[in-house]
Amino acid sequence: MDKMLLGALKACETREQVEDIFKKFNTDDLRIKIEYLNECMGNPETFFSGDIPDLQSEYITTRAMFLTGEWKLNELYERAGSFDCK
Repeated sequence: MDKMLLGALKACETREQVEDIFKKFNTDDLRIKIEYLNECMGNPETFFSGDIPDLQSEYITTRAMFLTGEWKLNELYERAGSFDCK
């Protein structure tokens, strides 16, 4: 994976920024975009209930999950180390 692309994506906060970064890095393939977004988020396990979504729907859902930023909290916890609350 391109570490420069990963670093640039991690700084994105809007859909437009994400799409601009992929455009700057000449990344058009939806499967590759999904892989990069998942890598940024720590490769979470995801599943879809019901029918398997088409690639476009999977990408839109993955991008939305990325933009919520919840993965950044997990990253912060990992850097801080674990805490024992006993």
